[in-house]
Amino acid sequence: MAVSALAGAGLRWAARDFPDKPATSGARTAAGAAEAAAPAPLSKEALQALPGAERLTALLLRLPALTAAEILPLVEQVVEDQRRTPGDPFATDDTRNALLLALFTRWSELDPPGMIAALDGPPFSFAFSARQLAVQAWAARQPVPALTAVGRKWPAIASMVAMELLEARPDKIETLLPWLLLTDDPFFVDPLTSLPPDRYLQLAVALKNARHTVWAASSLARENFPRALELIKALPAGPLREAALRPLLEELAQSSHDFPLPGGVSFRSEYEALPPGPLRDRMAGEYAAALMGDGNPDAALAWARELSAGPVRSRALARIARGLPEGTAPETVLKLHAEAWMAHLPGHRSGADYLVPTDVSDEISATFGLRASFHTWHSADPAAALAWLQTISDRELRTEAVMDVLIKDGADLALLPSAEDRLAYATAMLPFREAGTDPYGYPSAASKNPLPPDVEHMAALKIITRNGVPEAAWAAASTEDRRFLSAQAVAGRVSGHPEEALEFFNAMAPEERSLGAWHEAGNAYIKKDAAEASQWMQSLPPGPERDAAAAAMVEHLTAPGPDQDGRAAFAWAENMDGEMERTRYVAQALRVLPPQDANGVRGAVEAMDLPQAEKDALLRQLLEGGAR
Repeated sequence: MAVSALAGAGLRWAARDFPDKPATSGARTAAGAAEAAAPAPLSKEALQALPGAERLTALLLRLPALTAAEILPLVEQVVEDQRRTPGDPFATDDTRNALLLALFTRWSELDPPGMIAALDGPPFSFAFSARQLAVQAWAARQPVPALTAVGRKWPAIASMVAMELLEARPDKIETLLPWLLLTDDPFFVDPLTSLPPDRYLQLAVALKNARHTVWAASSLARENFPRALELIKALPAGPLREAALRPLLEELAQSSHDFPLPGGVSFRSEYEALPPGPLRDRMAGEYAAALMGDGNPDAALAWARELSAGPVRSRALARIARGLPEGTAPETVLKLHAEAWMAHLPGHRSGADYLVPTDVSDEISATFGLRASFHTWHSADPAAALAWLQTISDRELRTEAVMDVLIKDGADLALLPSAEDRLAYATAMLPFREAGTDPYGYPSAASKNPLPPDVEHMAALKIITRNGVPEAAWAAASTEDRRFLSAQAVAGRVSGHPEEALEFFNAMAPEERSLGAWHEAGNAYIKKDAAEASQWMQSLPPGPERDAAAAAMVEHLTAPGPDQDGRAAFAWAENMDGEMERTRYVAQALRVLPPQDANGVRGAVEAMDLPQAEKDALLRQLLEGGAR
């Protein structure tokens, strides 16, 4: 308990005087007299040789005579002893902490800036507790200079020491506030709420601390909501204002329809006054709900469908779907949830391979709504729900819609209309089989339901390919499985070592190479040497394998960058053997073809062995300048 006693004494000194200036000359004179009578200095070797209990006594006897140069090696020795403590590398004991605090107390009297500079060096890179003790020792004498010196360098330590000082001197909260606000730890919030909320807000804003600004605004809102809204709206436009305004608007959206606020404040008026930007987008769902509150879903829908940003429109539509009156036809609810889900950009959808959404906010509420509304309709009228499902062309939407039915009612894969859908479902469910839970973490017998063996086997292979194909998995695979794995097995080697990828590809038996593997081999040759890749592709006989490799070349030549060459891409594409591949990659080449080459290419398109309708479509694209 030595450290507690020494630290407590230092803080009591701060509690009594809270000095902001160095000790008086009289104190220095007294210290000098003590130094003259003190025993000879103690070396770090002598200190190390003493038992732990005797170290503190020996050190305290010699402490008044120690110089800063003599203190540094002693501190290094104690910290090194701490690092050698078995178990937790950051563990300390009271005796060693007492030794350090005694040394830092003397060092802070002699040269506190030098002490902090020394502790910022490599020998003390992870000596967090030692640094904190040093700041405590200095702050016990000179709180403001000590905290100012380390605030930027060690913000967490400055906050912790400021909190300790605050416990001794609650009346100094405003003096200590700049360092209390250096951390977002909620532990530091309670003392701050003793300030008048508007003062807390003013200081948080002055220090540009977004988290504390939000907390301060919320604190003030509980006392005087219109005042909090007024102060936050008066802040300069920017992230700080938006961060603090968002919780106020959310509170307003939830409560303003229940009781009026002074001055005609309402969520609708505040939302409509927002400039375009992230905050307005984020609150679109609440605004849609406010429009629904007027009893006119058609007006809310018309507004939501005019929103241009996909996720924002999705958020608004999902909120409207959830707010439809009780008794609304289940197919109406489902179709609106489907529209909300489809409004997401692909990167925002949960997708069949990602049963558990990455977020539980409004951005993915359409996913939950889609699943739940299809489940409701399917329970009431399975034939009608399945008939609607057959009209949906988007495979991801079909698979997503039936997830809750499959999870809750058993793995009836007949609900999934295609082999791709069934494989996607099996791939998503396999990780939950062993745990016996659904994707939400709840126990589920459905996760244990057997899948068709061929589907389960292919799903297991698909899971393997997510992170490359391990050597052991490849070695154990059958010829048929290797064909499925081959593209990913080659691709996993292309980026860092194209030569290794080509060596791996060439070692495969012909029957193990999928068309995807030929495509990845083309990528590997291009990455190694584009001219060599061209020669290799030209040496291949016409057929699907050559087309797959040539597709990699067309993709390379049409990608943005110094190698982009529409003419060369067109030449590779028009010579593909497969009609579907030829059409697809000619269209891709036309998108980057220079306008001056249009006339020369028109004749080549007319001469291609394609149905006239497809040639007409390509010529229209050529006439319009492709997709540029």
